[in-house]
Formats: sequence, structure tokens, C-alpha cells
Amino acid sequence: MSVVLDIAFGWPLRTWARSSAEVAERPRRSEPWFARPRSARDMAPWWISKTEVDEPTVVVGVVTGVHGLRGDVSVQNRSDNPDRWTAGGSVLREDGAKLTIEASRRHGRRLIVKFAEIADRSAAEALRGAVLVVPESSLPALSEGEWWAYQLEGCEVRSVSGRVLGIVREVIPNPANDLWVAVDAEGNETLVPALADLLVDVDVVARTIVVKDVPGLTAPEESPKEPPEETPEETPEETPEETPEETQD
Repeated sequence: MSVVLDIAFGWPLRTWARSSAEVAERPRRSEPWFARPRSARDMAPWWISKTEVDEPTVVVGVVTGVHGLRGDVSVQNRSDNPDRWTAGGSVLREDGAKLTIEASRRHGRRLIVKFAEIADRSAAEALRGAVLVVPESSLPALSEGEWWAYQLEGCEVRSVSGRVLGIVREVIPNPANDLWVAVDAEGNETLVPALADLLVDVDVVARTIVVKDVPGLTAPEESPKEPPEETPEETPEETPEETPEETQD
């Protein structure tokens, strides 16, 4: 199954076919085009942005600072689409204002982006902290068995035995397979690998995910069976030997 690369809370998610018979080899995931740093801001629940745009939007970046005097800004990238930040493209502010990408380049873990509408440093300062989005309708359609990461956020994960693992709070990209971070009511985390052999059903409309019970992963560790205690064999009580009665001659 080929991976679909575009925008969706920083990366797309490919979840593999639902039965092991459909997967002949261990699934692979393409390396992310731009690694996002892990911070408190990354954990913020803004995969679906509240904007003044008439349709749902998906976050593709956050303006974290100003760079230089010409209006360049530092952007925390949240997209795996290699064409997302190329010149001529555009993104939206949460108020619906369009920003046209004039140029961009990598700078450490972030991007330096020049927007045509931002003429100088003063205008760039006003953009600091802005969440950058694109309309959800601009995302390409996915095949069956594929989901965007933002669609999985908020889904309840439970095992086939009915054990609730928690709500998906984050999707962590990995070279081999993504990890879904499920957090239960007590704050306990369970890392669920996005593997065909583990997933039973994913219903993003019903907001539910069902996984197999795997000891040590999605189920408690099985305690080793202790050998039955050996009971000592009962030995017959020894009876004193009868001594012949003494007789007097």
C-alpha cells in the first residue's frame, strides 16, 4: 500500500490493511520531510482549527518568531507535503486571511518563510503565534484503510475483550510504523503501533478503534504460572514393636 503525503496535523497517516493476510511484509513509512520538534505547543489540541473560514481547516504550521528585518518569519512545520511551502503556494490565517508564500528555506528544525503580504519586521511581529491552516477539502481523498492523523485524535481505543485503553491524544511518526498514544481517565499512556496484525477496526466516524489483546502491549502482562506446591508424601505412623510379656518361671 502506497503512502499518501499531504497535510494533516503535520503528517499523513497510513494505517495498514485490516488482516495480516493482506500484508505480505512489514509496512514501511517514508521519512518525514521535515521533523517537528516535541514541545508543549506540539501537544496543543489544534488539529482541527477554529477559524472564520466556512469549512473545517487543518493546521499546517505555526509562526513561532521573526527572522531578520524584511518580514521573514520562523514557522514550525506541521506538514509532510514537500510542496506545501514552495513559492506560489498559500495558507490561511485563522481569520481566513490568505498568505501567499513568496519563498521558504529550512533553518534548523523550522522553516524561514517570506509571505508576500508581510512587508517588514513590524508586520511579521504581528504574525507571531499565528496558526496557519488549509481547508480540509484541499486534502486528497484517501483509500480505504487510510486515515489522516487528525481524524484519529480523540478516538477511543479499546481491546476486543472490552478493556478501554483511552483516547488517542497524539500520533507519533516512526520509520517502521506510527504509534498512537492513548491516554485513559487515570492518565496512563498506551502506545499502540499502527500494524495490521494489531488493528481490528478503525471507525473515525464513530470515533472508535478496536485492537487485539496483546499481553504487555494492549493487555496486562501474563503472570508466569507457578508450579503447584509439592506436598510431602504421608508416611505411615510407626507403631512400637510389641515386646513379649515377661513371664516368671
